[in-house]
Amino acid sequence: GAATQTTATVSWTASTSDCDVEYTVTLNGGFEQTVSTTSVQYTGLTPETTYEIRVVATNAGGSASPAIGSFATSPCTLPSTPTAVTASDVGTNTATITWGASTSPCPVTYEVTLNGGLAQTTQETTISYSGLSSGTLYSIEVIATNAAGDSAGATGSFTTDSCDPPSVPTNVAASGIGATSATISWTASTSACPVTYTVTLNNGNERTVTGTSTSVTYTN
Repeated sequence: GAATQTTATVSWTASTSDCDVEYTVTLNGGFEQTVSTTSVQYTGLTPETTYEIRVVATNAGGSASPAIGSFATSPCTLPSTPTAVTASDVGTNTATITWGASTSPCPVTYEVTLNGGLAQTTQETTISYSGLSSGTLYSIEVIATNAAGDSAGATGSFTTDSCDPPSVPTNVAASGIGATSATISWTASTSACPVTYTVTLNNGNERTVTGTSTSVTYTN
């Protein structure tokens, strides 16, 4: 039969019989199928691997001795270079990267590197990033890899959006007021980027609040 890296067609000469014949075909002593034709097809095979085939003819009178053969799948060849590396949905700290699939007769994994850092792997043709820095140029390299090795790298770049100044916080209020303490709260500023709040009392006591917190407590 004919074999590629992951598929094979196995055929044999028909058994001589005056009754109807069925053939039981076993691959490597495991996967078994029964057919009335003189060929079977296999998919999902492992590249560069030798497989044993056993074919047993059976009719109403019983089964013949097995006919034994073998075939070898072809080795993998290098995958082609991915194409058209592009960025979409780019924000101040996020981006989605897509690319055209590599051509390969064997399963492919993609290694995606952002600014020459640690590569991430995926079997898809897209990957999303978060936690990026605003107003920053990023370079992307995508390499396809299979059992034979790596393709050349496909490259692209994108620049995250810059941050606009945050809106003015509103509804500044004091609560929990005691003789020597008070809690100051406010409605969060609107911003596409992380915000830091600086809270200053009239005595010059200044506090810095980061993250999503919108309150600070003073004690004396």
